[in-house]
Amino acid sequence: STTQTCRACSTGYTTVSAGSGPGSCVCAIGYGKDGSYCVACDGSYSDSESNLPCDQCHSDAIVNCVGNGDCNSSSVCECEAGYYGDGTYPAGCDKCPAGQYQDQQGQLTCKTCTGDLTTLAPSSYGSNQYCNKCAPGYKITGTDFYQNATTGQWIMKDICSPCDAGQFQDGISQTDCKECPAGTYSDSQAATACTPCGDNLT
Repeated sequence: STTQTCRACSTGYTTVSAGSGPGSCVCAIGYGKDGSYCVACDGSYSDSESNLPCDQCHSDAIVNCVGNGDCNSSSVCECEAGYYGDGTYPAGCDKCPAGQYQDQQGQLTCKTCTGDLTTLAPSSYGSNQYCNKCAPGYKITGTDFYQNATTGQWIMKDICSPCDAGQFQDGISQTDCKECPAGTYSDSQAATACTPCGDNLT
């Protein structure tokens, strides 16, 4: 009798289970269906064995694989610096919220500006050098310029002073502080809101 042997699937193909018959080959992990063929994902990824197209990374993501079958997990989608998220489509990458930045790629959260400076609005800033606006609790007392170490761009930066006790500021990049309304107080500098007085006090 003739000895029967198993035949290997072509490159980019595999079978899902043992004992598979003819026509059972599907696209291997790292490959996706393009027309009638399984092709290596490139600028995309596939983390399962199927006859589906490759999954897309978000447009603001960097694809961290070569495309020879190694694009085999959603982890190859990394959001660019200035964005946060898992990098996949459509969940994707979002700009850092106001007051935050991200100077590394592939991060799920953003970093918070510290001290008396913040950012004005949600942005794709990739450096804490863009934390250049007076934060709530502070007022502008002047401006300065500095050069971005990466881009060489000159950036204007607020010079800030804290609001005095009895004052507050809840806005960003403001030129003065507000007086606490009657019936409220602030007993420390850099207050962002005033505290109501207790019962029968004013």
